[in-house]
Amino acid sequence: MGPGLGELYRVLDPMPEGPARDSVKRVLLARVPLDQRAATRVFVGRDTFNAATIELRDRDGITRLRLAVDSLGKATIASFDSTGRVVRRTEW
Repeated sequence: MGPGLGELYRVLDPMPEGPARDSVKRVLLARVPLDQRAATRVFVGRDTFNAATIELRDRDGITRLRLAVDSLGKATIASFDSTGRVVRRTEW
């Protein structure tokens, strides 16, 4: 049996946001049994680029749909596949 959520958060909490943390999170989360996982399914807030953002995520916490308005007023809608890769993006 893999690590529990407690170990996952003990490792991730002190890490700064960024690609390294995301990578470690993916590896550790893959080792946590499905019945112990808790994923953020909805995010509403501001991203690292100051865009107002709404994200809808699947049960694994992978973003599948993102609506955003950047700091200059440009709006985007993006949809993602199950690996987190953009499959469609519309801007206006």
